[in-house]
Amino acid sequence: MNCEVREVLRDFFKGGQSKAFLVGADISHDAPSNLPLAQGFIENIIAQVSNDGYTRTDLIRLCTSNREGKLDIYDFLRFEGIIEILQKHVDAELDILNCFGESHAPNENHYLLANLTLNGHVIMTTNFDQLIELALQEMGKPFEAVLNDGDFASALNLKDQQLNKNPIFKLHGTINIFSRSPHQWINARNSVVATIEGLAKMGHGFRNSPGKFRFLKSVLETHDLVVIGYSGGDDFDICELLVNIETDRKLLWINHSTKNKNGTIITRAEIENCGRDEQGNVIEPMFDLLNRMGLSRPANNTVLVNIDTSEVRAFLTEQYHIDLHDSRSQVHNKEYHLPGDYFRRWANNKIIEKGQKGMICGELYFSLGRFEKALPQYEQILGMYAKDERSHILYSANHHTGEAYKYLGELEKAEKFLEQAVSIATQLGDERLKVNAVGELATILSHQGRIEAALKTFYDVMALFQKMKDLRGISGTLINIGNIYLEKKDYPTALKVFDEALMITEEMNDLDGQTRALHGKGTTLYHLGRQLRERQYLPKAWECYEDEFEICSKALGDYSAIAMIYHQQGNILMVEKEYDSALEVYKKSLKMKQKLSREKESDREGVANTYYQMGLALKYIAQERGFNQQISERALYYFENSLRIDRLIGNKSRMSESLMQIGCVYEQMGILDKSQEYIEKSVHVIDYSDNPVGLINPFGKLGDIYARFLRFEDALKCYLESLHISETFNIGERAALMRRKIGEMEQFLGPEQFQLILEKVLSTRDEE
Repeated sequence: MNCEVREVLRDFFKGGQSKAFLVGADISHDAPSNLPLAQGFIENIIAQVSNDGYTRTDLIRLCTSNREGKLDIYDFLRFEGIIEILQKHVDAELDILNCFGESHAPNENHYLLANLTLNGHVIMTTNFDQLIELALQEMGKPFEAVLNDGDFASALNLKDQQLNKNPIFKLHGTINIFSRSPHQWINARNSVVATIEGLAKMGHGFRNSPGKFRFLKSVLETHDLVVIGYSGGDDFDICELLVNIETDRKLLWINHSTKNKNGTIITRAEIENCGRDEQGNVIEPMFDLLNRMGLSRPANNTVLVNIDTSEVRAFLTEQYHIDLHDSRSQVHNKEYHLPGDYFRRWANNKIIEKGQKGMICGELYFSLGRFEKALPQYEQILGMYAKDERSHILYSANHHTGEAYKYLGELEKAEKFLEQAVSIATQLGDERLKVNAVGELATILSHQGRIEAALKTFYDVMALFQKMKDLRGISGTLINIGNIYLEKKDYPTALKVFDEALMITEEMNDLDGQTRALHGKGTTLYHLGRQLRERQYLPKAWECYEDEFEICSKALGDYSAIAMIYHQQGNILMVEKEYDSALEVYKKSLKMKQKLSREKESDREGVANTYYQMGLALKYIAQERGFNQQISERALYYFENSLRIDRLIGNKSRMSESLMQIGCVYEQMGILDKSQEYIEKSVHVIDYSDNPVGLINPFGKLGDIYARFLRFEDALKCYLESLHISETFNIGERAALMRRKIGEMEQFLGPEQFQLILEKVLSTRDEE
């Protein structure tokens, strides 16, 4: 170990304060434990569940490599995601995970961590094995694995816990747990199932574990953190907390490197440059994670060291006067090796039908977002089981085919296959399968713009849940129905539906459901305040968002929702014309969205939206202050950032809005030629057939600019276009404004010229 690295470690561990250790799968890979890393595990599973060589090679490459074109590292299927698919189709008991419970040989990493917990440090692991606990058992020390949410909540008083039980905090569950009465190891795989369920909510995996969230938050706020053997890729819970928690505590990240025994400190600049490729795609999740963490944690408090873990282990044993050889008994001196045929034997026991392999491969492709590759797998199953109209596999194939076509934008095909899934579920008499398919069908109808049909189908879904007495299903469906009424702009009905959903979720203490119902109610009240110009609704909307914020920030750790809450509060302040306050709230939303951003389209769209709103706030502030030049330039900066992102993701509607607003700001600044240039672009960027409504404001504003240049004929044509679209889509307020402006043009052009232009525009429109 070189002097610089040793000095960094000495500085970090000086003072004898308790540290928190977060450890991952790499610590259990060393001999004699020899547990498989995720990549080897995935390769072996795919080899057993694939029907042909191409599919096998292709899936292994997709699941274990991050070098396929523009594929983002966060689009990869995580280890837990593959386990979820296997559990659903062939392995309900999760026997595939037995290998993590079969190794009974802790290695030196486990003995070190066992000693560290005896020294008062907090040991947290994402590993499913029980090797740290076995090390404590061999040392004759009491211990406890903390798994369930209630135990995490009660573990906040760490001092008493460590004096009595030496807890090992198993953040993602474990395979086996030690029972003191009777003294034996018992199955604890349900704790892993809870982790897998958290994957369904990427970015907010604490929704089912508020106790774990509060525990982790408390530890990270009060302890310096050491990360060892952890990739930083399981971003469904822990990584989001690491990114968003505001703390001055120090972070030491040990990145295992067999080529770097002496150790190298990675600088901040190197971290910033190594996380992404030239196209901006994430290629190293650890560096990307550290970059995003830098927005919440002082950069000089974060140290990344590339070093062989054995060197750090040697330093810590010296630092804390630990003799690893004294800690180890001779009970387990035989190295465990995962049998070469382990996965083959598992597959032979579990996978009976060829169709099951097809379903698993289809779901692997589906989960990777490769819908076009998933479809042939499902189609093969549809052909194999076509005559068996009561087959669960046939139901799954139809359901997943429908979902795949939905994501590919082929909604009519999606509807056809989902209707077939509903029919099969009805013949099977399985109400749970039926309600899932009908719910997906309702979503398809909504995407097609068939609002009334979607609404009716969601009510059918709710009737099924009522028959099943499933309160969680009822409340979730009510929220979907409320969102439909929001889309219909029937705000009074939406408000009643969200209130009903909120009442049910509060009775169940369903925090997840409460936040969704509160958000829907807040959004409804916000629209009522805007539509009716009655301000009493806006404070009520604010109160809903505050209640949602309380749950998300203190119990669920749902930072994505918090970013949206800030954004909505900014919108309320904009309606109330409190532009300075709105700008400050939007800044909070933007900072959080940037930290959460994965560079996926949905994430970038949210960032672009906040940039746009910040530009609007500054534009209005500039107006209030006499068209302040400096503030106007800041408004341009935010509109241009929104425009840049929307160009990348192809959001033409907001591209048009941003171009128009940039033109408006230049108009405020008195730069009329620039104003005309950008507003003309705002009209031409949208395809009329795709989004005519998006052209109402750009045409109206372009008419204003032409009028300023005394181009009254061109102004009249623009106003007529805006009026035509407003009347077509029944936007009365805008139509009235255009009629007034058209009347002004008649005064400037004279009755004869005005009538001539009017007839010309109308005849051209008739021809089109």
